[in-house]
Amino acid sequence: MSNQAYIIGCQRSGTTLLRLVLECHSKVQCFDEATAYRLLAANEPCPASDKATSVFKIPRWTEQMDRAELCDYGLEEKASRFYWPPQKILYVLRDVRDVVTSMLGLRMGQQSWLEVWGVPILNWKFDHDPDFAAVHGGDLMRARSSPHLLVAAGALYWKYKTMPLFRYLERGYPLLGVCYENLVKAPVPTLQSVCDCLQLDFEPALLNHHLVRHSEVSESGLVVGDTNPQRPIDAGSVGRAQSMFTPIEMDEIDSMVGDLPDRVNTWLARTSSAQPV
Repeated sequence: MSNQAYIIGCQRSGTTLLRLVLECHSKVQCFDEATAYRLLAANEPCPASDKATSVFKIPRWTEQMDRAELCDYGLEEKASRFYWPPQKILYVLRDVRDVVTSMLGLRMGQQSWLEVWGVPILNWKFDHDPDFAAVHGGDLMRARSSPHLLVAAGALYWKYKTMPLFRYLERGYPLLGVCYENLVKAPVPTLQSVCDCLQLDFEPALLNHHLVRHSEVSESGLVVGDTNPQRPIDAGSVGRAQSMFTPIEMDEIDSMVGDLPDRVNTWLARTSSAQPV
């Protein structure tokens, strides 16, 4: 039986990119969301493979890794707790402003990802998750009354997906923070850290995921989140928020997330060679 590890983090933070990259390692088999939730919910063994490590990408359950039951709005699969240390967690972290930019930029017909998924998920969480309502109920009310509803909601979504990082650290989970900005700007040292976490040797093939045929690709040639698997690692999406939002909207984001980005950056700087995002 292979070792299991998990890729989590707020949607639009780079979890798909990390999955595509790790799938190129000779000792890793990766399961993206079309397969990962089903396998974990059914408690099924991984498909037979000679790979030493199986990695499951499950951003929709990011905040639930320590819960007895896992579920999410619009997700058919429900799971009983499957995560136990010493299984490794790769927690992808990205600048909140760029995450919200990406949430708004991903179009699903005439609407953005935030309108189709982000806001409905927040509303569902408020109605069905007492812990969410207790911690983030005031934030949600504030977002609903904001003249910049989608911007505020996107920032809240990032906040509730990122805060569990510190709860998991307090529980002593073996967790590596993977800074998206580092992954795209300095992929070699970042991926070396990922390989070290998974107790694998670094392989140059990780830098060439765009040349490999991947699993779970749609008929359009894209993977989850309309990500193009043939796009090489690049920093083209870093800092896009600067041209996306007005100063007032930037302030809306900063006010919603408070000091959480600073706490994340401080932890990243203290625990790795990562530069703050």
